[in-house]
Amino acid sequence: SEQERKLDMEHREMDREFDLLKKQFADEQEMAQREVNAEIDGLQRDLQVIRENAGLAGSAANEALESKRADLVSAKNKLSRLDADAKEANLLSQQQKSEMSVLVAEYDRAMQSYSTTQGLTQALKKYREECASAEAERKSLDTK
Repeated sequence: SEQERKLDMEHREMDREFDLLKKQFADEQEMAQREVNAEIDGLQRDLQVIRENAGLAGSAANEALESKRADLVSAKNKLSRLDADAKEANLLSQQQKSEMSVLVAEYDRAMQSYSTTQGLTQALKKYREECASAEAERKSLDTK
């Protein structure tokens, strides 16, 4: 029985050591779990910050994209207006060319008419001179 008592004591000592080791292991496990939880919380905060920053960057990129899209629409509208202005200017130019052709034709007719009138005036003047000369000659013959 001394031996049983010794074994019983050793058994209790081993149970205490086992309980102590079990408690130590539980404490270490709890501390490790806290560290893991703290790490997870930190990573979740980092992820949230990354999401917010990505959202801000995405928002800024969307704003920049919208701004560029608005610039492109504005440039397209300006180009359309310039194209319309160029077509209108071309149409006006064609009308002016047509009007100029009419004016040149009218000028040519007027010059031709003027030349004809000048020729007729010269011929009439010459005819009057011949008539006056013939009249003077007839009078001179009548007086003789």
